[in-house]
Amino acid sequence: MSNRLHTAGLALLILSASLFAASCGGISPQGSSGLQQPPAANAVELAGLPELPDGRAASQLVEQAVSGSSYIAASDNILEMPPALWLNALGQQAGLQWSQYGFDLQGQAPLSVSIDMSNGEGSGAYIALADYDSGRWEIHGPYSDDCELANDDARYISPADTVFVTVLAPAGNDVTVNGLLFSTDDDPDNGGNGGGGNGGDGGGGGNGGDGGGGDNQPPTAVLDIEFLEIDLGAVTVVSALFSTDPDGEIVTYEYDIDGDLDFQDAVFDDDNDPATVEFSYSTGGEYTVTLRVTDDDGAQDTDSLVVKVHGLGDAQLLEGEGVTGKHTSLAVVDGRPAIAYYDEDNACLKFRRALDGQGGQWAEPVVLDDNGDVGQYACMKIVAGNPAISYYDAGNGNLMFIRATQPDGSQWGQPQVLEAINDVGQYCSLAVIAGKPAVAYYDASNADLRFISSADALGLAWGLPVTVADDGWVGRYPSLCEVQGLPAISFNRASGKELHYVRALDAAGSAWPAATVIDDDVNIDPYNTLLVVDGLPAIAYEGDFCLKYIRSSDAVGGNWGAVQVLDDQWITRGFCSMAIVNGVPAVAYYCSGHAQLRYIEALDAQGSEWAEELRMGAGNVDYDYLSLAAVAGRAGISFHNVVPGDLMFLRVY
Repeated sequence: MSNRLHTAGLALLILSASLFAASCGGISPQGSSGLQQPPAANAVELAGLPELPDGRAASQLVEQAVSGSSYIAASDNILEMPPALWLNALGQQAGLQWSQYGFDLQGQAPLSVSIDMSNGEGSGAYIALADYDSGRWEIHGPYSDDCELANDDARYISPADTVFVTVLAPAGNDVTVNGLLFSTDDDPDNGGNGGGGNGGDGGGGGNGGDGGGGDNQPPTAVLDIEFLEIDLGAVTVVSALFSTDPDGEIVTYEYDIDGDLDFQDAVFDDDNDPATVEFSYSTGGEYTVTLRVTDDDGAQDTDSLVVKVHGLGDAQLLEGEGVTGKHTSLAVVDGRPAIAYYDEDNACLKFRRALDGQGGQWAEPVVLDDNGDVGQYACMKIVAGNPAISYYDAGNGNLMFIRATQPDGSQWGQPQVLEAINDVGQYCSLAVIAGKPAVAYYDASNADLRFISSADALGLAWGLPVTVADDGWVGRYPSLCEVQGLPAISFNRASGKELHYVRALDAAGSAWPAATVIDDDVNIDPYNTLLVVDGLPAIAYEGDFCLKYIRSSDAVGGNWGAVQVLDDQWITRGFCSMAIVNGVPAVAYYCSGHAQLRYIEALDAQGSEWAEELRMGAGNVDYDYLSLAAVAGRAGISFHNVVPGDLMFLRVY
């Protein structure tokens, strides 16, 4: 069955193969532990998890007591409080947290392992035992307090004579591991054949428990899903009918459909057969669906598959203290999404970068400039390998530029004033032209479109600003892009409600011809994005209260094709942002008519045909300052939630 992750617990979806590939208590670097590992492409993203150091032994070699802080591997969001360890999984953004422990038997026979825990109210933990006969993890629990599990069976012993235990704290749970006690017998002949545990709060097993008392053989869970890729709201059928028990019967079928280790998610089908259920999802994402079966002796097994749901994912709140998150600009910085934005309450420019490649968790924000009222119209691009931002100094009416000195944006240079005469710098658009940074921007004092280019690749020495267009009220909402090696700009001429396009005569942008009128029926505030799409310049923009798309028929923008209407449901001040995602043009925008954030993607590389738009929520929520970028092969969108004034981020699946 394709895309199968057959484990005896969800732990293998979280613990990377690297945790067991390095040596541990005598286990070879080739991974002779024998535990089955999931392929990273089908599992929860494993990047960022620590590797087990080469040659590291189990937590304690002879002593039977192991403190909670003496783990051999653990997830990121933990806090050592020797001798205890806090698995801080509070909040959905924390995700599943875990810590792993090992005990070198030195020829002794294992009997049981006791886990001493102090958990928050309503919190529970799962315990995973490494089963070397099946090559899978065996999940027990959840447990709200201390628990004891029997492991008096040879299947729990690794080829290196070590037993391994992992404590799992699902998202939303507060778990503190105080310590573990490994009970052994110095006479290996006294080992039993599985005695089970003392039970837990929801599936631990009671007398006999998961270990399956006596000679009981555990069941085998086999999960089958009708569709592994579905759209939002579509129903898929899940079946456990191929699950078996060799010496009894399966008495319980439980399903976790969202990967949170809560096995209460099942919705039974019309015939009320517990072995077959149907379900759907309301938000996009990759969900780990896990089946847990229990036989008549209390033994359990699980099987998991990953379901990909196409649609807008859950919006994440990144910053919500006061009014912040305006003028967002999203870019991938050293492999991770990052956002430059304006904090209105503190009148400063901020930068924030994710802790992973998908934008699941984010570092704390960094203030880049707080000298006056600065940071509006932030536009971030990668300049000579490092993030750089053009922005507006509202207090002084200046155009500003700042560039990081490190590729990950951990350190930044000093802010530079690019132009300080008159009120200049609003609506600034930064791009790299012929290897050098350049900015198109609005001169509010003269209602003109201006352009300035750096003389070097790092943006250390800038030339003189040039007026690109001055015919009427022009220059707002410019979008700068390199087209065939020269700077090109799409912009608004408010005097005639027109969208214009112009391409410079040289790479430095020192001379510009007259602009071409692309559309003479645009909104008064026509947000637009100019981009090279499959080799030809193209523009996504607002016109006649619609979202429109137009692409040139030649490589320089001399002739343009027909206008396509992508959405006609009252698009005004839509903050449309276009990017290339998975090889096709895509647009994120705000629909004023329905008060919804929307996303639309082309069906081909040219943008000649487009899919139906995706919509976030039921509407009646104001969003603005959208910025779209390709993040880990999918679309990522940063935006501002107008009320209460928060910085947000979401991914499209």
